[in-house]
Amino acid sequence: MSSASLMAVLLDPDLARHLVLALRRYRDDLAHRGFARPPGLAGLEALAEEVATGSQAQPRAARSRMPDDHGLRGKEWLSPKEVAMITGLSRRTVGRYTGNGELPSKKVGRRRLVARG
Repeated sequence: MSSASLMAVLLDPDLARHLVLALRRYRDDLAHRGFARPPGLAGLEALAEEVATGSQAQPRAARSRMPDDHGLRGKEWLSPKEVAMITGLSRRTVGRYTGNGELPSKKVGRRRLVARG
């Protein structure tokens, strides 16, 4: 038996870009392992891409109430811990993405910083 659910989520473009990366990685991992894509994955990825690129018209209420960005709005570079907190990814996953170049980053001393957006 299949059931459908409706979920409303407010995403800012930065978070949507990270979601796009995560969904692409998940899709590629599924293909690599020989699994079929879950229904709706392509649609979710396309929707996140629309939000990330700003091509989706937002309702007035959505524009006026942005989700909590944990006080990090305006920061050009984020720590892996901050990226993990914003995206919901683990710090290990963020480290893997910065290590293989999926997330742009730079090394400052002993710290790795991730480019925002």
